[in-house]
Amino acid sequence: MLEREERMRPMQAALIAAACAIMPSALHAQASVVQTEFDEGDFSVSIAHDALTDANSSFILSIADNEQGALGWKCMEDGLNVILVLGTYYEGDEDADIVVQYRFDQDEAEPQEYWALLSGHEMAYIAMDRVVTFTERALQSHRVVVRAVDPYDNETRTFVVGMRGLEKALHNLPCATAAKHAAVTGSSM
Repeated sequence: MLEREERMRPMQAALIAAACAIMPSALHAQASVVQTEFDEGDFSVSIAHDALTDANSSFILSIADNEQGALGWKCMEDGLNVILVLGTYYEGDEDADIVVQYRFDQDEAEPQEYWALLSGHEMAYIAMDRVVTFTERALQSHRVVVRAVDPYDNETRTFVVGMRGLEKALHNLPCATAAKHAAVTGSSM
C-alpha cells in the first residue's frame, strides 16, 4: 500500500498542476491543500481545496498497469474533466492537440479524436462535449485501454487503466453529480 502511495504522488501533483493550467484564475494560487487521501478500488481519491479560495480541488486518479501514465477526473470551472496523464512530454500539433483512441473492456475501439494538451504538455484532456459519454462508458467497464499519439513525431503510448471503484470515487467530486444530472436531463453543463 505504501509503495502504491509513493508511486501515486507524482501523478497526483501532475493532476493538480493540470487543474491550475485549465483554471487561469487559479494560477496565482496554485497551492492545493490535500486534506485526505484514500483508495477506492483502482482509484486514488484526493480530497483537496484551494488554499486561497477554498474552492474544491479534489480529484480521482487511476494509474495505468505499466505505471507510466494515468487517467483522472477532476472538477474545474467548466465542470467535470477527464485528464490523461501521459508521463512524458508531447509536442502536439499546431493547436497543441494529440490523437487519442480508446476502448472499454473488449468493445470495439472508439474512433480517434483530438485531446488538447495542458500547459507543460505532459497531460491532455477530452473535449467537454465527450466527458459525460466517456464517463458513463467508464462506469460500465472494468478497464479502459487508451492510446495517445503525438502528431509531431508519432510517439505512441498505450495505457491499460483499471476502472474498479470509479462510481464510488466519483461520489467524492461535487461536479460529478452535476454531470450526471446534465446527462439525464439533456442539459449542458
